[in-house]
Amino acid sequence: MNSVELKELIENGETTKVQFKSNVNNEQSIAQEIVAFSNTKGGLILIGIDDKTGKILGL
Repeated sequence: MNSVELKELIENGETTKVQFKSNVNNEQSIAQEIVAFSNTKGGLILIGIDDKTGKILGL
């Protein structure tokens, strides 16, 4: 994935295949996403993106 593809993913917002996490402090939340993705056809978790606004926060 290149930077243009990543930016497009972020601009398209969260979907059933793409989830945003602002940080990794909530292990429970990330674990739930991983389990959900593993029970389907997979997906991407983008860390450092505000899950409400889609704003890039960084790590």
